[in-house]
Amino acid sequence: MSWPQWKVCLEYDGRHHRTRTQQEKDILRGERRRLAGWTELVVSVGDMDRGAARAIERVRSELRRRGRTG
Repeated sequence: MSWPQWKVCLEYDGRHHRTRTQQEKDILRGERRRLAGWTELVVSVGDMDRGAARAIERVRSELRRRGRTG
């Protein structure tokens, strides 16, 4: 998921991210995004509890920090 206008993206760190190969890919992708000025939020299963309330709040907070209103 991404909000290009504010350069914010969301990654779900699920079970398949536990392999060494996938972790290396994730790290490199995250570095490329940061170098391009993006904020990458990584959420896990714990962020998805209670209707994804914690994940939603993290995204909302970062979008506001990046200048989104409303």
